[in-house]
Amino acid sequence: MSVLRETLKDQAGVLFTAYRFPHPLLENPIFYLQTSSTDPVKALQQAADDIIHKCDDLTNIFEQTLSDSV
Repeated sequence: MSVLRETLKDQAGVLFTAYRFPHPLLENPIFYLQTSSTDPVKALQQAADDIIHKCDDLTNIFEQTLSDSV
């Protein structure tokens, strides 16, 4: 959740992001997203795409480093 919140925070048009867990035993957090000119659904989709690309980059760097060390 923190990665999603931080990624959204960096987008233009996103005013506020937060989340909370109403109870420690509940699995479903409540997520808050406030935007000015951006569609919130599109902002979430863009953030998810950005996170996927960052994970892909990390995987490539890891694999490259691993192959260089062998």
